[in-house]
Amino acid sequence: MHVLQILLVIGAVLAALSGLGSLTVATAGVGGVAGACFLAILARLAQSSRQHDELKVLFNNLQAQRATETEPARLPQAVGDDQVACKNCGAVAPKGSAFCTTCGAKF
Repeated sequence: MHVLQILLVIGAVLAALSGLGSLTVATAGVGGVAGACFLAILARLAQSSRQHDELKVLFNNLQAQRATETEPARLPQAVGDDQVACKNCGAVAPKGSAFCTTCGAKF
């Protein structure tokens, strides 16, 4: 946990303890629900840092894996009399087009 998180948790615990002292018999049920919510929030704070670190490792591994993958070879497409094939990506476009609609290369 970071220093700020620790300070916030300490403040929250102190506030919860002071609130616990002011409960009456009529408000004990609400106090119990509030205490359960408080514990659930503390548990979530405790696990969030670990999950964040795990997600960073997973993301870095996926980036490294994608960097090593090569793009699959593209199959040539049949080109009609009124079409032109892009020399860069092989996509077919209407004859007279200035740019490829797939990769943006100039014809």
